[in-house]
Amino acid sequence: MDGVTVAQRAKRPRRLAGPAVDLPGDVPPALRGLPTAGRGPLLHPDVLTTPAGPLDVDAAALARLGATGIRQGWEMPVQPLYLRRPDALTTAERGAR
Repeated sequence: MDGVTVAQRAKRPRRLAGPAVDLPGDVPPALRGLPTAGRGPLLHPDVLTTPAGPLDVDAAALARLGATGIRQGWEMPVQPLYLRRPDALTTAERGAR
């Protein structure tokens, strides 16, 4: 195929679902105890557990992840992935409000 062994392919990070943005209260109870990264648990302690990972994105960590992916031959798309509607509206969208 692409010269990658089955074992190497099994170690690749992969998305299991989504992308999606949900309200904190919509997180299924079975998932609420999983380790998290980011500020969500600080903002919604009634729903999410204490953070187990970094609170903020670390550019150096992302660069290391990207370099590892490139060395491993992973597909590394460089397209932005927007998970919410933009704040800016077109003139027509403003007029429709």
